[in-house]
Amino acid sequence: MAAHEELNSRIASLRKRIEHAEAEIIAQNEVIAAVELSGRDSREARAVRAQLWLSQETDRAELKRLLEEDLAVVSLDREPDRMPKGYWVVFADVSDPEGYKAYVAENAKAFRKYGGHFLVRGGPAEAAEGRPRSRVVVIEFPSYEAARECYHSLEYAKAMALRQGKSVMDLAIVQGYEGPQPA
Repeated sequence: MAAHEELNSRIASLRKRIEHAEAEIIAQNEVIAAVELSGRDSREARAVRAQLWLSQETDRAELKRLLEEDLAVVSLDREPDRMPKGYWVVFADVSDPEGYKAYVAENAKAFRKYGGHFLVRGGPAEAAEGRPRSRVVVIEFPSYEAARECYHSLEYAKAMALRQGKSVMDLAIVQGYEGPQPA
């Protein structure tokens, strides 16, 4: 979290410097236009135009460098090849705890193959709304596709067959959210 805040701070600082460089270029263009409109073609006017032109070139180079740095910093904060994670959200009632153990042993093979790991596995839960089942399980996968493939795999089909008659389950396969969060 601290690294993310530091990155956001650096991006904000770079963007302020970019705005400043842009404002300098605009101000210099206004001075150049005023000198040209004045009709003065003296050495002084030519010297002012040359000095401002050099200054603008420096500011443009700095602006370009800052924009490139800004893009590089922003790209560090994003992993374009990374897909949102996938999750199984499960509510279950287990009617035969001893028989259910065979399902638990078999489903581990599918979870291992597809990269699933438990975030929530039973434990205390409060039914804040509605009527959830007695057991809550959340399993995280590297991607939504991996979560779907695991559920539809032969490995999990074997495990599911062992669960029949021993539990009742509501299961949703969902894609993780990576968008903006409330401020």
